[in-house]
Amino acid sequence: MTGSGARWSGREAYERWCESSLGHAYRHSIASVLREWLRDARAGTVLDAGCGPVLAFVDLLPQEAAVLAVDCSLEMARGAVARLDGLRNPALVMAGSVLS
Repeated sequence: MTGSGARWSGREAYERWCESSLGHAYRHSIASVLREWLRDARAGTVLDAGCGPVLAFVDLLPQEAAVLAVDCSLEMARGAVARLDGLRNPALVMAGSVLS
């Protein structure tokens, strides 16, 4: 995670942070902003850029929406595949940059 001073040493460290009180507060604050926007995405496609292992938003994504999840870390993208597998259809997860 750049810009915030936080450095993840891997997916497990990120997942532990997400379960911390700060991680829960982060997910709650983001959910309050995104919930209404995502409500309109029922029949569309949702892009989750910088998806990590999809811990923060998976519960907010409409079941009917197609999901395109992108992360620059192959390890995080693999975590997203593991979390999304069987939860929704269709979902496409890619390791790469949305800038290129």
